[in-house]
Amino acid sequence: MSSVFGLLGQQGPNPGGIATRAPDSFLRAHLLDTRLLFFYSPPSKRTRSSTVVPAGEILCFRKGNAPLKIEKFKCRANVHFSTGGSLDVHFFLGYQAETHSGPETLLDVLNSDRTFVPVEDILMNEVLLIGKTRIVYLELPEAGAVIEGKDLVKLPVTVELVNGETLRGSFLTDLPPESRRTSDHLNLMPQYICLQSNPKCFVINKGYVLSVKQG
Repeated sequence: MSSVFGLLGQQGPNPGGIATRAPDSFLRAHLLDTRLLFFYSPPSKRTRSSTVVPAGEILCFRKGNAPLKIEKFKCRANVHFSTGGSLDVHFFLGYQAETHSGPETLLDVLNSDRTFVPVEDILMNEVLLIGKTRIVYLELPEAGAVIEGKDLVKLPVTVELVNGETLRGSFLTDLPPESRRTSDHLNLMPQYICLQSNPKCFVINKGYVLSVKQG
């Protein structure tokens, strides 16, 4: 595969026709029009391999023309869309979250300011960007990669979605004792929330929730 990375310091004519050269120590961010290189490794083995993520990401260059390598691990989930279809994918999560200690979680990714997030289509073995606003809910085998925290309180609920589906389980909350009602959790938490339904776990887009009842 041909390289998509431009070289810092490459000579080229300026508008006046005089060749110029950028300093080797110059740092800049380059918006790729084609692809961004990610590095991931399974959390247990930490062995590194690479995968390619489509356009729209920012890649920073350093001295020596070496791209910044962003180490990621994969998290498998089945994504259910508002179109009625579903897709078995891997999300790419960081070993260190930006907003808290420990690894990045699915809730970190979905509740970020990104409109589109990169995923790996497991069946087609290709990476694509999906629009978060069209996600109704995600289904995962367990909650470990979804939410981090200790002493989480369970709020048993039944959730009815606008597509007619019903999900049963418990919201997991670490809100203060005076704010642990179901209504507090729904109103105070971000757009995507976790519903634990042993042994599975769901991540629900509140925009597609029709009703919630306790128990």
